[in-house]
Amino acid sequence: MLVGSGLLLSACNGNGNSNNSSTGSNDGKPNVEKPGEVISPDKGKPGEVIPPDKGKPGEVIPPDEGKPGEVIPPDKGKPGEVIPPDEGKPGEVIPPDKGKPGDEKPVEEKPNVDINNIENPVVGTPVEYMTTTENPQNVAESVVMTYKMKGIKGTETQATALVFTPKTAPPVGGWPIVAWGHGTTGVIDQCAPSKSKAMLRLDTGAFNMIDSFAQEGYVVVAPDYEGLGEPSGQEMHPYLHLKSAAYSITDAVVATKNWLGNKTSNKWAVTGVSQGGHAALGAAEYAARANMDYKGAVAFAPANNLEMIENLTETDLASKTRVEQMVGYPVLDAITILDGSGDEKSLSKRVCLY
Repeated sequence: MLVGSGLLLSACNGNGNSNNSSTGSNDGKPNVEKPGEVISPDKGKPGEVIPPDKGKPGEVIPPDEGKPGEVIPPDKGKPGEVIPPDEGKPGEVIPPDKGKPGDEKPVEEKPNVDINNIENPVVGTPVEYMTTTENPQNVAESVVMTYKMKGIKGTETQATALVFTPKTAPPVGGWPIVAWGHGTTGVIDQCAPSKSKAMLRLDTGAFNMIDSFAQEGYVVVAPDYEGLGEPSGQEMHPYLHLKSAAYSITDAVVATKNWLGNKTSNKWAVTGVSQGGHAALGAAEYAARANMDYKGAVAFAPANNLEMIENLTETDLASKTRVEQMVGYPVLDAITILDGSGDEKSLSKRVCLY
């Protein structure tokens, strides 16, 4: 067909010197090496088709670039594209966000989280914490709940928590739950918020926060943490032990759901300040233990790097007035004592920070 087209074009021009034929020579005749084969005008082997524009996506790779017959990827190196022959191993997929072609994105390390399968997690019947007149304005009822949790030793133990329910009627699906992690109060049972109403009376910020959550239709559960306020009075409080604090919260949420039943939903979140901020971060890390619909965590001033904090605080107090030092140094000393609270004879046995 190409030969015939060339001859037809020559005949229409009426002479043999036409340059309109892409396959004709100066005398109007095609350059034929073998019958039926056409020699490309510029290069290539007779009979081979020259790609319109080498390197365009989807075009055939010419013999001198890559392996004949392989497809040039549309844009080398983009996530999900095929890796070209000279980058990585052909056919491997580039990870979506990072790494060299062919590398796999490393799997994020996650803690070993077991699911809470404790049967009948609420021990006995929750008892009144504050009276109706003492409760925050939007709280209908506040109770001390004793519940079962997995303790620091890996065995089941008992702990206590405060539970505040709103005055509003449960919505369709139930009230969502907010867990509140309190700041450092001490490490003995008497320092547990459930053991005294003084903490909430003095901590107006926490009092108002609970009231606001109740007003918006949330149940608030505030764990004492493992070893604080627990029934036996014999267990030590593992101060700032992340997993212990986390399980204190997750297991308190599960117990609250168990106690209130359909009045609550499976949705829960956690917030806390200082020691409670630390506990909130722990609960976020181990949220899968609750096996509920976890929504998120808000951690205010989570405790960390206590040695640095103590050194900076001591330096700052040195330049304060005498009155400020009289208040600041006892608090600093109390925190220092709490750091060593694992000692049975520690002075922390007699310290509460309210």
